[in-house]
Formats: sequence, C-alpha cells, structure tokens
Amino acid sequence: MLKKVCVLMFVLVFWASLIVPAARAAAASVQAADGGLTGGGLADSVLSGGALSGDISAESVFAGVSAGVVSAEDGVRLVLPVVMYHSLSKAKSGNYTVTSAQFESDIRELTRQGYTTIFGAELIAYLSGEGVLPIKPVMIVFDDGHYNNVAYGEAILRKYGAKAIINVVGKYVENTTNNINGFYEPTSYLTWQHIRDIDRSIWEIGSHTYNMHLFRPRFGVGRKAGESEEAYLAALQEDNDIMVGKLKNAGIETQIFAFPFGKVTDIAKNFLAEAGYKIMFSCTEKVNIIPVPNNTPAYIMLHRFNRRGGYSNTTLMHKLQE
Repeated sequence: MLKKVCVLMFVLVFWASLIVPAARAAAASVQAADGGLTGGGLADSVLSGGALSGDISAESVFAGVSAGVVSAEDGVRLVLPVVMYHSLSKAKSGNYTVTSAQFESDIRELTRQGYTTIFGAELIAYLSGEGVLPIKPVMIVFDDGHYNNVAYGEAILRKYGAKAIINVVGKYVENTTNNINGFYEPTSYLTWQHIRDIDRSIWEIGSHTYNMHLFRPRFGVGRKAGESEEAYLAALQEDNDIMVGKLKNAGIETQIFAFPFGKVTDIAKNFLAEAGYKIMFSCTEKVNIIPVPNNTPAYIMLHRFNRRGGYSNTTLMHKLQE
C-alpha cells in the first residue's frame, strides 16, 4: 500500500513539474508579445476600443492551451499575426508575387508550428463574446482579388485545412466580368460569378474599395488637397455604396475592409465604422494583440506583413514572432 502511495505521489509531482512551467511560459510569451509593441503599437491595434482590459494569469493562459481554444471567459489577450499576399504564380516571384510552391511551403510551416487560420467573422464573433479562437491564430489575406489566388491557392488551403480572406477591388472585378481586357488565368481578376460561386468554407470576401485603388486623383481613400470634408465624405459614401451593392448582388455581405496602399485617415476610419465594418486592415508590419472581449470596440485595426517572394518562410516565421 505504501509503495502505491509513493508511486502516486511521484506521478503527481512529475506532472506538476511539467504543467506549472508550461503555464508560466505561456503567460510569459503572451506578456512578452504584449510588451513588444512599443511606440503606441498597442493603441494602434484597437483604435477605438480604449485600454485593453483583463489581467493575464498563468492559470487563464493554461486553461486556453489545454482546451486548444480561447473564449471571452478565459481573460487572455491573444497574439494574431496577419500575412498579406497579393498574387500567386507558378514560377515568378517578386515584391507582390509569391510562387504557389512558396505559398504551400508557408502554409505547411504555419501548420507545423501550430498556427490555425481564422476568418474575420470568427474574430468578430470572439470580440463580441459569442465565439472562440484557437490559442495560436493566424490570418491569411490576399489583396486585390486576383483569380490566381483561387486557381493556385485553393487546393493548397484545402490540403492543410486552412482558410483565407480575399479583399477584392470592385472595379477590377467589374472589368474582368465585362471582359474588358480578356481573361488570362495567371493575371486576370475574379469575376462577380467567381465570387458568387466561391467556396465559403475556404474563402472569405472583404472590400478593397470599389474604385479607390488608385494613385490619382486621390491616393487610395486619402483626402485630396483642398477637398472639403463634405465632398470627401460624399466620395467615400459613393464608392462604398457601389461596392456594397455589387457584393450583395454576388451574395456577399462583408464587415472587412482593407485600405488601398495602407493609406488611412481618421475621417475614413470613422466613416467605415459607421458603415458597419468591424475589421480594417492596414499595411503596417507588426503583430496584433487581440483584446480581451470585455468592452467590444466599434472596430479593430489589424496590421499585416506583406509576403514578398524574395525570402524564405524561415524569415517569415521570424517576422511573425518578433
């Protein structure tokens, strides 16, 4: 009997020696990531949510790790990296193009390191206290709406059980739909029919404006020199109304918006929030700290890492963990 008790005590001590350090390490990693955002980075992550609330404890972090998911009740602030792609290619790479082989290598490595891809809708539900997130989430985002995203990327995402967001430029989709420049798989954009038929278990659609992905007469959604606030708001309203209508006709209602060229203004942010967008993407390259879903912000601004084709996924992983 004494021997059994001794064995039982040994087992309990052994497991405690594993669990407690793991919990403390998990808490430390979250706190380190939190502290790593300097120069107002934390405030930038949640532009209208005020101070982040809720203390992080080893117990709360460990509870989330054990379950594999985190809910509002866990009181954990998650680290969320977002990787931004543009175009996929069978062979070429560049600042805004990644080969399909490299894309698969990225997704495989993210999966190997324990990341789970999420949709914007999942983040919105989590922030409202109605959903859960994986303990190690990541967003995969494509900007502009290239057809090659689906043609070359969908099978890869499906293979690894991953998902991604495509932020489409409405005018590009319109031109392709109307066959303005002909259709060529490697370089053409999606059509409205493609968007209507897209596999929504793999893809989520966001707005990249209807026709403001331009350098002139204004830079993205920027305000033109000498433009009155009234005229500026009218331009934003007109563009968004067209985009919302086009997406609705394709069966899409979205709460996701990506700023063209990363050009952000306070007037545009407030307008978009009032228009119902809950997630806005910038082009600032750093990770995001997701707040504890206590007082839900009107919207959240997410920073993104532009995935260039000139470096390995080892470099990418280092960026995501900085």
